[in-house]
Amino acid sequence: MRGACAASRVALCLIGLSALVVCGACVVRRLGTAGASRDGRPLGEVRPANGTAPTSAWPTFHQNARHTGLSPYVGPHGASVAWTYDVGGAVAGIALGNEGTLYVTSATRPVLTALDPGGGLAWELDTGRPSWGPPGVAADGSVYVATWEKAFPEAGELCGVAPDGTLKWRVDLGSTIPGGPTPAPDGRVYVATYSGALFAVSSVAAVEWHISTGWRGGGAPTLDPQGRLLVGGLDHEPKGGFLTAVGLDGATVWRMETDDWVLNSTAVGKDGTVYATCMDGDVYAVASDGSLRWRFHAGKATGSSPAIGPDGTVYCGTQDRGLVALTERGALRWSFATTGDVFTSPAVGADGVVYFGCSSGHVYAVSPGGEEVWHAAVDGPAQMSPVIGRDGTLYAGSASGKVYAFRRQGAVGGPNAAR
Repeated sequence: MRGACAASRVALCLIGLSALVVCGACVVRRLGTAGASRDGRPLGEVRPANGTAPTSAWPTFHQNARHTGLSPYVGPHGASVAWTYDVGGAVAGIALGNEGTLYVTSATRPVLTALDPGGGLAWELDTGRPSWGPPGVAADGSVYVATWEKAFPEAGELCGVAPDGTLKWRVDLGSTIPGGPTPAPDGRVYVATYSGALFAVSSVAAVEWHISTGWRGGGAPTLDPQGRLLVGGLDHEPKGGFLTAVGLDGATVWRMETDDWVLNSTAVGKDGTVYATCMDGDVYAVASDGSLRWRFHAGKATGSSPAIGPDGTVYCGTQDRGLVALTERGALRWSFATTGDVFTSPAVGADGVVYFGCSSGHVYAVSPGGEEVWHAAVDGPAQMSPVIGRDGTLYAGSASGKVYAFRRQGAVGGPNAAR
């Protein structure tokens, strides 16, 4: 197997022997209906397939179920910090709720923290275990949190939480969950585990189906325009990575091999092209039928999920080349050098500005042409994928436990859709 695991992901590589997946539907308790999302959102915002109002400006990993990392809002063009908040443990991820509430998970503290848009604490919930990825927010406002455990035997749960912080239920999935959950328009939540299983869980905690995809799993499942789930991972024999498409009924549609572990979530373009990064530094572009379109060696240890800009440019972070920008045909457009390794998955504003963090403790904003717009120092490695709010605020987290809100100049809290 070529390449070495990136430092930010090495803990997953050392977790231990794989555990037998145990399906559990242990509902702790169920509460009443969670709050509904509001209507009247800005034009261009992502909406669920059933036409109802969207949950938030950033409800899941990389903004949407295709995991493009592309926001319908313009982010900040200056490094103005509006506020910070210390959640008490390394920030794993952030998702935004209906009213702009920040739901923050930690990789070292077993707590889900809810912050109001002004940086005040709304509530905290003990989830029992820490999380490796961000939460997911469903169309009804429910929050889903996936947990992980270093110790043997492996353990991981999916928790359903009401918007007021009440635990509705938890399901034991029998293995660490390296990525966040993916709430889908069909009402299910899809989760991939470290032991290589893919689960479909209903909103009332019923495991509707699960399959084995390989020896080791990858990041949060991605949903393509044809309604298929895309997950990557690592095979034991023969050793190498894989990328597979699975129908919403749990049936495998296609599967292709890669040279190394597809540890991170994929991203899907408007035309259905699937972009995946491997731990050996290669980026793959795969057609919707599973055939390879192109492959590009981006650099040493690509520990970043790809992002897709409004013009189709593909962005990913590397350990030795900073941020890399590729054309839709797989040619290098530019690379942007940073002061540290880039393990974060970039976020892209509606105007094409790319936001990401690096291991040296900096958050960067880079133009679509590869020029620096701004950078800011944060307290500790910035290894969490940043998110963009409806008013253009950029939220980033650090390994020190701090959440940073970078306010867009002139933003006063109103809609900030790109025009």
